[in-house]
Amino acid sequence: MVEHWKEGITSYHCLLQDFDWPEQAFDLVFGCWILSYLSELDRQQAYAGMKRSLAYGGYLILFEPVLSEKAIVEEKRHPWQEQGMMIRQQLMYTRELESQGFVITNEHLWK
Repeated sequence: MVEHWKEGITSYHCLLQDFDWPEQAFDLVFGCWILSYLSELDRQQAYAGMKRSLAYGGYLILFEPVLSEKAIVEEKRHPWQEQGMMIRQQLMYTRELESQGFVITNEHLWK
């Protein structure tokens, strides 16, 4: 396995609610399945911290389990719910992020 891909990348493993977001420190903040466990207040605080920590022109990339606006949710519990995870609509995340001043784009950052 090649390990040099990690060079220049800082990785943090902690509770999102406990992270001390440094001021304008990152060109990129990446999160994968980090919001679905959080309350609305915790998400708002996380967004504010992420925004504060991004350098001018920086990017926030989030991968979250989402439902489309037209999705029909069955009564049956999904395995994700057994883990305590909430599956929310993409529109909710979009509105929350825009209210914090983020600009949402589907632009591909790399080709």
